[in-house]
Amino acid sequence: MEKHSNNQRSRKRDSSSHPEPGEEPVVRLEPFRVVDGKNEERPAPAVVTLREEPGRHPSYEGKSIEKNIDEIMQHEVIYDPNFLEDSWIKKNPVVRRGWQILIPTLLILAGILVYHQIDANRRLEQSAHSQQKDNLDHELDIARELVANIENTVRRYYAAASIEEKLPLIRHADSSQERMRHYYAQYPLQPDKIESINEIEPITLNYHTFWRAFVSKGHNRVEMILLEQIGESQVLVDWDSHVDYQAFPWEKYLEEKPNIAMSYRLDVVESARPIAEFSIERDWVCYRLTKPSSENILYGYVRRGSDSHLAIQTAKSLGSNRMILLIQASPTLKAENSVVIQEVISGSNYRMDPPKSLYD
Repeated sequence: MEKHSNNQRSRKRDSSSHPEPGEEPVVRLEPFRVVDGKNEERPAPAVVTLREEPGRHPSYEGKSIEKNIDEIMQHEVIYDPNFLEDSWIKKNPVVRRGWQILIPTLLILAGILVYHQIDANRRLEQSAHSQQKDNLDHELDIARELVANIENTVRRYYAAASIEEKLPLIRHADSSQERMRHYYAQYPLQPDKIESINEIEPITLNYHTFWRAFVSKGHNRVEMILLEQIGESQVLVDWDSHVDYQAFPWEKYLEEKPNIAMSYRLDVVESARPIAEFSIERDWVCYRLTKPSSENILYGYVRRGSDSHLAIQTAKSLGSNRMILLIQASPTLKAENSVVIQEVISGSNYRMDPPKSLYD
């Protein structure tokens, strides 16, 4: 009987240690007793076997559910904030050392390039300064040579005792030779001597460069002579304006009024003189014509809107009152001292184109 009871208790213990599937495990603790005595051995702790509950998910880092017994029992892990950087340094030491070499090398190369660029710019600047200096020296040499040639040409021109000596020194020499012979037949050529050249100044006429030289001839006499620059330093005298060439003397022309067109340098001023010579007066314009050396006056008529009229208006708008005009006298003109203006040879005191005959 007692034996049967013991067997039943033994089965119950076995059944408690091995539960059926789906049942809750039952944990039974042995009764404890108080032991007196320090040397008595303590019983070994009971080994508790826990069954993993079905349906539970395995643990993983970062989960939000409660920790299991394995996570609780594991050793405490100390977090190192430099772990990732230290691991990267340990894994990539070659790359970092490469950058340490490459960056200084690039800086050195950049410095070398900058130095070479600065040196090239310095050399270029020195070359530019040297070129500018050479150009300035060249221009100064040309200017000195030009001034020397102007003075030499003027002195030779005044000192010439014949037409042949003057011809190489004047503008439009070929077309002026006959005019020179005609002029000097009336006014014999005499060599002249000048004391000094007081001033030389440049002017521009019709896009040509000219120089005006003011010559002192003694006894407080000063003349202005015009020279055209035809090269870097070569100049020629404008003989036509210097002698104020006219095929027929002005006073004689006023007296005789030959029936031929002739050119004169004249001061031109518009006049309100009645135009009784022409049937349609509004088609004509009248100008008063004078020379500085004479008190006599001519009245010149020009057709309104013609090329000559427009040339006169243009010259006057540019501030010029003295012009070279080709005028024509005629016995059919009834008003005294009247002529017709056929052509404006020049809107200034100087002829740009070579002459065509003795009279133009």
